[in-house]
Amino acid sequence: MRDGGGWPGRRADDRPQRSGGAEQFVAWLHPHAAPYARLAIGVEATSVYHVPLMEWLTQTPDLQRWQPTWYVLNPKVVQKFRETYVDRGKTDRADAALIADVMRFGRVTPWTPPDPRYAALQVLTRHRRQLSHLITQKKSRVGAIVLCLGAVCPYG
Repeated sequence: MRDGGGWPGRRADDRPQRSGGAEQFVAWLHPHAAPYARLAIGVEATSVYHVPLMEWLTQTPDLQRWQPTWYVLNPKVVQKFRETYVDRGKTDRADAALIADVMRFGRVTPWTPPDPRYAALQVLTRHRRQLSHLITQKKSRVGAIVLCLGAVCPYG
């Protein structure tokens, strides 16, 4: 749905992650999706920031009449797809068109919302992994500093 008059051109600070933005998106989508029987909605994965939006969209009854198919696209897939286009700008509108093309031409699999029982566990596990990596980095840094005490330090 790239008719030139709508949502894909919105500025970054107007995206649906903001309060009320998802409702605005659904309201914009209704007249634009009306002529279609089915709907495919895709977003580029942005760490964990896309998850609340996608969970809300999958649960809103306003979109169920179109039996939407949901896609959360790996940023690397979108980037590699972008490389196939020549002279394409990097704007929100161009990114939306690119994501639509990836969904249309790419081999992407539909996204299924995670089971809410495991969502909190997933967040905690990812956070623990990040902390573990951070601790390893700090230990390495401290070890390098200790080695440099009383000797010529190659690290500065």
